Amino acid sequence: MPNGTISWVETASKVVTQVGFPVVVAGLLLWWVLFRFETSINNIADRLSQNAASVAVFTEVNKEQTRLMAAELDELRKQTVALQYLADRIRDRDGK
Repeated sequence: MPNGTISWVETASKVVTQVGFPVVVAGLLLWWVLFRFETSINNIADRLSQNAASVAVFTEVNKEQTRLMAAELDELRKQTVALQYLADRIRDRDGK
């Protein structure tokens, strides 16, 4: 090489000859698997974050629906009391 620089090909060939081809291949496979693992973990973390946001929205909607159902139940109880009163009044009127 000009200027005494060493190319990456020379460096790679020295590594292969010093540690052996199977070790270099194993190292590259390990690096690739770890890189893919990190990407998978990041994807999983993003999905969990999105799921947590969805659960928070669902919980708020569920709270609102529960509040509305409780209000409707109270209204039904009031109507039941009113109908019982009216039924008692009709029975009293017809019975006398």
